[in-house]
Amino acid sequence: VTTQSIAESLSSSVNVYPNPAKDVINFEITNDLITSIEIVDLVGKVIYTHNVTSDITKLSLSRFSQGQYVYKLKDSQGATLVVDKMIISK
Repeated sequence: VTTQSIAESLSSSVNVYPNPAKDVINFEITNDLITSIEIVDLVGKVIYTHNVTSDITKLSLSRFSQGQYVYKLKDSQGATLVVDKMIISK
């Protein structure tokens, strides 16, 4: 098993929608290795962290300003497993 195939497997077990989002963004995660969601601004500052407790996590965007962010999906040890961009358009 290669690192690339592991990364592809993790990415395929994650669905983030809608993206761009206006009011709510959904994180549908079907891999038990992923235990937390971290939202980071483009400067690299962590602005939100959430522990994953179900297959679908609905995140209200009311506290976020319009713009681009990065989400990081992490395991229980804090290692980043998936990184991607999300856009908030209000």
